[in-house]
Amino acid sequence: RRMGFIADGQVGSAGVVVVRLATFQRNEPASAITLAVNAAHLIQLRDRESALPLLESVQSSDDARASDFFLSVWLNLLLELGRLPESQAWFEAYKGPRQGHLYDRMAGRMEQTVYRRDERALEHFDRALAVWPGAMDWSLLHFRAQSLARLGRRQEADQTRARAKEIELLMELPVHQQLRQMLLNLNDPATLR
Repeated sequence: RRMGFIADGQVGSAGVVVVRLATFQRNEPASAITLAVNAAHLIQLRDRESALPLLESVQSSDDARASDFFLSVWLNLLLELGRLPESQAWFEAYKGPRQGHLYDRMAGRMEQTVYRRDERALEHFDRALAVWPGAMDWSLLHFRAQSLARLGRRQEADQTRARAKEIELLMELPVHQQLRQMLLNLNDPATLR
């Protein structure tokens, strides 16, 4: 609202997100972070083919090489595309901070998918879960459950999958639309039920 993308009383939508991201990219066309945000949105929409050139255009920039957010989006895409050797080379050359939610999430994915070391993957996943927004990252819980299952820890894997599913269902659009409507009018007790 304060940035002018939606009017007072209007609820955000997918269209608003597209306009906002396009505006950011127009204002900072060479920013690795801006392009990674746009690519992440495209990946979420299952449009990997459009996301790939955005990330490739800045992958060798200093901004990209030092950003845990760029690392996360780039490596997720490479792993989804099965480009494991490239993801390994990029991960090992990463020059940014080696701590925090995004880094540990990706380090866990690399340990799990590329290096095939599930015990180490769990260490990273657990560190990522302990840092916001780890507790709400349902896909991270799914990755953790996969490593637990491969290690033969079936009961823990099942519990982790169940928790991931609970959180995933809370991320559905109808739930968020209802919450947004409630937040628009906090003075009306009827909307808060």
